[in-house]
Amino acid sequence: MESPSAGRRIVFLDYLRVAACFMVIFVHSIEPFYLDADGTYIASSGDALWVTLLDSAARCAVPLFVLTAICSFPSRAAQSASSAGALRK
Repeated sequence: MESPSAGRRIVFLDYLRVAACFMVIFVHSIEPFYLDADGTYIASSGDALWVTLLDSAARCAVPLFVLTAICSFPSRAAQSASSAGALRK
């Protein structure tokens, strides 16, 4: 498998990063919905259910963003192959 820095870009990882960015924004924008000036405030049990489900589903954004960043680094095999080729020239 070639690394993305070797000239091939994995577009799917870019899409995942964009989705993760929007999920982080979503998590931060949903917090005022259940945080009131006096503390935690949720109007009804239905609201509590939806806020909890949506917030929990979007909490995977930061690990997803970190994993896509790690996948874009070149592997050690690709680095050693490129450095070995540079030494032979």
